[in-house]
Amino acid sequence: MDGKMDNDKINEFWELENMGINSQENINLEMQLLEKFEENTTFTNGRYETKLLWKDDQSQLNNNYEIAKKRLFNLNDKFKRDKNLYLNYKEIIQQQLKDGIVEYANCEPNNTCPGYFMPHHAVIMEQKETTKVRICFDASSKSKGQVSLNDLLYSGPNLNPELLLRIVLKFRIGKIAMCADIRRAFLEIGIKENDRKYLQFLWGQNNGTYLDLEGQPIRALKMKRVPYGVNCSPFILAATIRTHLKKYPHLEVTQKLNDLYVDDFLCSVETLSKQSVLSICGMLFDPLGMLTPLTVRIKLLLQNTWERDLQWDEPLPPDIHETFQSWLDEVDTASQISLSRPYFLNAET
Repeated sequence: MDGKMDNDKINEFWELENMGINSQENINLEMQLLEKFEENTTFTNGRYETKLLWKDDQSQLNNNYEIAKKRLFNLNDKFKRDKNLYLNYKEIIQQQLKDGIVEYANCEPNNTCPGYFMPHHAVIMEQKETTKVRICFDASSKSKGQVSLNDLLYSGPNLNPELLLRIVLKFRIGKIAMCADIRRAFLEIGIKENDRKYLQFLWGQNNGTYLDLEGQPIRALKMKRVPYGVNCSPFILAATIRTHLKKYPHLEVTQKLNDLYVDDFLCSVETLSKQSVLSICGMLFDPLGMLTPLTVRIKLLLQNTWERDLQWDEPLPPDIHETFQSWLDEVDTASQISLSRPYFLNAET
């Protein structure tokens, strides 16, 4: 083990030893970053757009062109050994150009081109049903004595729930499991125009059987959406999801935030039964009887389950299940009901 340990590694070790404990300084910074994200984020033409989380002046950032070019040639060598990988890679870039996820940069790629070039590589996921090849970027790439893009960005606070306690253990409670993921989650969030020049990458201009870089010019492209490999991308995704769900302030939606880990959704539920109806009925607290139109209906429904002699854990019949679900949907609107304190609003004081 080296006698001199990297400061970041020591900090990481300390944070792991003190799980869940943050200094007031860190808490203040996290609040500032959340406010910064809200200020920078807009919803335009059906899409959220935001800025990168800069912590230092971008002027000190070298464009990293030579390293990105060298890494592209290394990738080309890999393509020559694996034709299918190249075809998949090329198809992804062509589709992203078509979908407006990627666009051509307005500069000839060289050492004087402004911004930053990210090397890229393939991540192969054979276990995936759909996307088996994903293009990932290396925003930590830098020359000796220089800084990388990630060096100048905050990673942002961790908004994802604790994986073991909040996700995995809760996932094992219910009998029925559900899982899903948000398709192209990162790529659905736009990056503001001024920051896109820092998300450039290199690719061959003409696509042949293989990417023969020796015989064709290299083109500069840039990401219009949030890329994999930039350290603030997970925060941007999580913060955007929360911003969106705030538009739908229903109880179920709020609870589902704790079932999301990055772009993956995991939860488990029990089948609705007579026990479920009684349990939910017992949660209602209405000492003044203001919600009587709602509470009477659930009590009548519960009475119906007894008349049919349903067992505690027996699934509800379709007609009762439908009526109960309709009642639950109406209960969501009860939180919007407001009552004035005085009996007589026009009474003189």
